[in-house]
Amino acid sequence: MKILSIEFMRNSLENAYDRLKDIYFNTSALKAVRMYSPRDSVDLEVWSLFCAVIDFQIPVIGWLIPMLSGLCEEIESYGLKFIDLVYDLQLARKIFSTFDWSSDKKGFKHRFVNLDDLICFLTSLKKMLTNYGSLGNFVRQLYEEAVNKGLKEPIECVIKGLACELRSHFLNVYKKAGILVPDPSGNSAFKRLNLFLRWMVRPYPDLGLWNFIDKKFLLVSLDTGVLRTVSRVFDVKFPGGSVWKNVLKVTKLFRNINSEDPVKYDYVFSRPAIMGYCAKDPARNRCYLCPLNEICSSASLPFKPKVKPLTSSKERKILDEFLKISGDKFDEVKTEYPVGGKSIDVVAHDRDCNWYVMEVEEKLNYTAIGQAVTYRKLFTEIKKIRPKAVIICRDAPLDLKTACEVDAGIEVILV
Repeated sequence: MKILSIEFMRNSLENAYDRLKDIYFNTSALKAVRMYSPRDSVDLEVWSLFCAVIDFQIPVIGWLIPMLSGLCEEIESYGLKFIDLVYDLQLARKIFSTFDWSSDKKGFKHRFVNLDDLICFLTSLKKMLTNYGSLGNFVRQLYEEAVNKGLKEPIECVIKGLACELRSHFLNVYKKAGILVPDPSGNSAFKRLNLFLRWMVRPYPDLGLWNFIDKKFLLVSLDTGVLRTVSRVFDVKFPGGSVWKNVLKVTKLFRNINSEDPVKYDYVFSRPAIMGYCAKDPARNRCYLCPLNEICSSASLPFKPKVKPLTSSKERKILDEFLKISGDKFDEVKTEYPVGGKSIDVVAHDRDCNWYVMEVEEKLNYTAIGQAVTYRKLFTEIKKIRPKAVIICRDAPLDLKTACEVDAGIEVILV
């Protein structure tokens, strides 16, 4: 396995994070949290916790986000806010049962959560608000107690204390608390509560609502997809799967790269599994699109690069048009550039001292993306310089162009 420097890994992760942070909402329940207009911070806290705890075992893009969006619209049509449902359980039951969120679906629907679960959860929230005024007040109390005791992982105390409090109210009326709030005495990874804390503490694209918690103490919101990606990138085994001890192990790995904001990389490591780039079956992997390709120990590029680039007159014409548009930006342009036994279509150097590896195609396609990723990687390893990767083409399907630029970090230029 090639040993990468911490600096290289950090730079690669930071680049991926910068590309992904603005589109993260499209694949996260955080989109529904952010589209909501709360009455106040207390209202936002309970809405966020609700969105986090039901975020499991249902498709996020096609199911969870549309359902939560529909719920928001229904609540607002009554001139209400989510916190009003916490205090009026009869109204909550009515709204959860009847609101429309698609042409063929009515009411709240979840594989493992039913209406009674929701009402009991709201009952628990109501009692917490009565006792502490807000979720933030309760969490602050837990956090400060843990810090004052000098605990190494104060967020562990917060997570398990919050779970205990929620369950204590929940169990007074219902016996299925484990569905929404795992038992702290068990071995749960508490993925959803860690996710909730990340939303509350970190800045954009998270909410940054609670400034009393130092984000360096936050713990990774771990699920099987994240664990699979982390395992492959770092070539590390995690016996037991998504359990608490592995939350601590993965967080430690991230802290070695960024000690001040380790869970910042939750975004980057969750994306490959969500998008299917890092599949359970390695044969189905699409490593060339993965934002972690450069640093992944298991990355593979199953394609055969062309041996003689730019033999096509069409490709030469596309390149000539691109160079004409670029003017005098480049002070060096070489075609059929040999690197590692392969030939790169174009290697260029601009007047700002940036290097580029370029693929030229009539139409953007997966093979071109794989080639650009491979050549960028080879150029970096051999020349010790990380070039910018570019694909120059006449046509690019929008979805593929977005994946190429956002996930693979390759600029697509149309001429």
